[in-house]
Amino acid sequence: MRTKAIGVLAMVLSFGLATSVFAGTAVTVSETEQSGVVAAAANQAIAPESQNLPIETHIGGHIKLGIFDRVNGTSYEPTQKKFDITKSYGVSFKEFDLYVSGKINEWLSFEVDPKFSASTGATPKIGVTWTAVATAPAFSGFSHGKAVVIFALPGEIEMEIGAVHPVFTAEYGRELFWDDEINSGKFAANNNVGSVHDNGIQFYRNFDFGSISMPVYLYYLNGGSTDGFSDVNNEPGAMLHIEPTLGPLTLLGSIYGTRYDAAEKLAWTKWSAGGIFVWEGLTLRSEFVKGKQEKAISVSQDANSEGYYAKVLYKVLPWLQLMIHHETVLENASVPGKAAKYILNAPGAQIFLADSAILELAVDIADFRLTDNSKKVIYTRPSISMRITF
Repeated sequence: MRTKAIGVLAMVLSFGLATSVFAGTAVTVSETEQSGVVAAAANQAIAPESQNLPIETHIGGHIKLGIFDRVNGTSYEPTQKKFDITKSYGVSFKEFDLYVSGKINEWLSFEVDPKFSASTGATPKIGVTWTAVATAPAFSGFSHGKAVVIFALPGEIEMEIGAVHPVFTAEYGRELFWDDEINSGKFAANNNVGSVHDNGIQFYRNFDFGSISMPVYLYYLNGGSTDGFSDVNNEPGAMLHIEPTLGPLTLLGSIYGTRYDAAEKLAWTKWSAGGIFVWEGLTLRSEFVKGKQEKAISVSQDANSEGYYAKVLYKVLPWLQLMIHHETVLENASVPGKAAKYILNAPGAQIFLADSAILELAVDIADFRLTDNSKKVIYTRPSISMRITF
């Protein structure tokens, strides 16, 4: 009933936002604060003056390469056997992300962000002594981007329909981890914790209260399967995300709810809270998430998850930024029925070779283990990567 209420509330609020202003109001859609070429694509798209002219589009993207990546560590099994998991993965193609946007007229535009990637599966896992699987580059969906049609509605409301890439956390939803390091850890790219993947409808509006700015995102989502791109029932999902901002401080908050099973009885809920503080060359960023999937492990056991991350970044020189990243995640879904704790510390740096080229250095220092200590993986993983934006 709670999730049904959330779904109904989402529909009511969505209708209210879309009809709250009278006809004839000037349309001035505020741009969302997105990073990288996503914002550039939206800003540079130009509407044709006539329907007889072709639609002008903007194309951009990212290329991400691994220059050095080496896991050094040990996997411990129930019999206390030790397995050396040390492995060097050398130079590797990581991702090619394309961003295509266009403005058809003053109220209709689009954005499509296909991703092509080749993953080695090199991140160590609890209870697995060999994790690397070589794969060829291939289209891998829109997991880091969007595939949406965008409508500019009256009252400064922006509506997106399609693969909307919901902003559940800023770390993943705004792709902030993407700017800092090549390996995202267990918090960000994890449906049980920091990410939400889904198709649906997004409503966005920015509200100003004096010196306080508050972007609000309201989502009406499929809410069915793990990746959200297809559904298994008639129960929609709903999510609300807000970002009140005052000067250098931005607060972050989200709540998500749906029914995920075919019988439409089992709830999946999670919420997040955090903040970003930016002052001169210093950036502090942290978020906490807690979630539950009813009876996802068994008829008597829920899938529970919670975690947080904290990052400190400081730009000591125009071309050099230092980083300290810590995160802790506790959940029982990755190893079904077993509570697992993931602790990661990752000092690193970003070297700005040019405005559109960054060299990323990091050392992941990780301790992943079941809470009963029957299995664990302890490793370090130095890496060097390069990201080029065009």
